Amino acid sequence: MTFEHGEKELRRSGQNGLADVVAGVRKTQRADIPLPGQPGAETTGTIESLLSQERQALKRFFGREISIPNPPRALLEALRKAEEQGLDLEAHGLPPFSLKKDSKIKGWKVKPKEWFWQKIKEGKIDSEAARIDGGWILVGTNRDGFGRSWDDVHEEDLPRLARMLRVENSQVRLLKAIEFNVLGNVFHPEWGQSHTWEWFEDNFGGGDRLVGGSSDDGGLADVDDHWSDLQLGYVGFRPLVVFSPSA
Repeated sequence: MTFEHGEKELRRSGQNGLADVVAGVRKTQRADIPLPGQPGAETTGTIESLLSQERQALKRFFGREISIPNPPRALLEALRKAEEQGLDLEAHGLPPFSLKKDSKIKGWKVKPKEWFWQKIKEGKIDSEAARIDGGWILVGTNRDGFGRSWDDVHEEDLPRLARMLRVENSQVRLLKAIEFNVLGNVFHPEWGQSHTWEWFEDNFGGGDRLVGGSSDDGGLADVDDHWSDLQLGYVGFRPLVVFSPSA
């Protein structure tokens, strides 16, 4: 029930005083926000909670207020499906921005190591590898799937996750190295405290893929490369699901 419907019901029952209060609130609120206790109020609460959480974290990172759009309904539906199936995914919203080795951002405490920036300069890593596209995502909170190659993950694991969440295969991928680094700085510094590595989405050179994240080699700063068909017991993966603003 919306504020408009709530006002009508109150007037029908003769509670014009309360109806006038609701009418006043309706003028300052979106008409599609449900009244507390009515169907849809929980979703609205989830949206407001997510926005508040993200804006606070982004302000700590950037040192200023950052505007992000409301999470799309498709993300909330996928998040609900993930929770029902016991999948460890969490929602985050990021603005679009590009990074350079010398970018000065208040909360960017741990930057990718020099090797990453040098390989971008050499053209072995795409220059877009240092860009955050922005938007709402679901991301794995844990590093899983050890012993699976990058190729295995893309041929089997990620399409399976897409089916479970009922999203398009094109929405599901791995974190880019810079996404791992930024999300780690903003939300999860503990991601850099594991003695294992994880595959990243980024291409390297003629067919290798980036890996990183081990505390033995820099934690959140760690970036390296491996052949994509290697099955290594110390390399896992972390899925990412991306959503368009209109989804």
